[in-house]
Amino acid sequence: MYDIPPKTLPRDGVIILLHGWGANGKDLLPLAEALRLPRLRYIALEGKIDAPMTGGHGKGWFMFPPTKSATEEINSSRRQIVAAIDKLTDEGVPAEKIVLMGFSQGGSMALNTLINSQKKVGAVVVMSGFFLDQEALKQKNSLITETPIFAGHGIHDNLVPLHLAKESILSLNDAGFTVGWHEYPCEHRIMVEELQDIRAFLEKVL
Repeated sequence: MYDIPPKTLPRDGVIILLHGWGANGKDLLPLAEALRLPRLRYIALEGKIDAPMTGGHGKGWFMFPPTKSATEEINSSRRQIVAAIDKLTDEGVPAEKIVLMGFSQGGSMALNTLINSQKKVGAVVVMSGFFLDQEALKQKNSLITETPIFAGHGIHDNLVPLHLAKESILSLNDAGFTVGWHEYPCEHRIMVEELQDIRAFLEKVL
């Protein structure tokens, strides 16, 4: 885990960063500078699955492509994220001041944690991500739908196709969530324009 404290006080909240497949906990740390929100604390978690052909440096939250072990891998990764949320609330951080922010597979884990959460986190930010849990969503009787969701995606994404990501994530609207969907003229990456939109979103929800 990597922990970047706020540069100025009072603290506005905490961003939990969840990297994508084949990256690691350091991958999203530059967002702490790029978002230009100095009163936020940033915590970057790291998946425990070793991505093949990365020499042990690349990690994931579940194997990709998914295998028969995917369900347990996802559950284990969710427990890791929930433990981080619980630790923060034990420290006195209100759950409503905690944001889950994930890129690609990390975004999928952020949404999975959201629909299984017992605490109302402040928001979820999904960058170039997707939602895997449509069937599980239908079986949920109790959801904390007040948590707002920001979802951004490149229209030229060749790893997580736009139409699949959009359809899966916007299915959360049918369950009562409010999803703000944003499209950008890029591939599987984060644009400056997306960071500007995320910054504006965070300023509203925290």
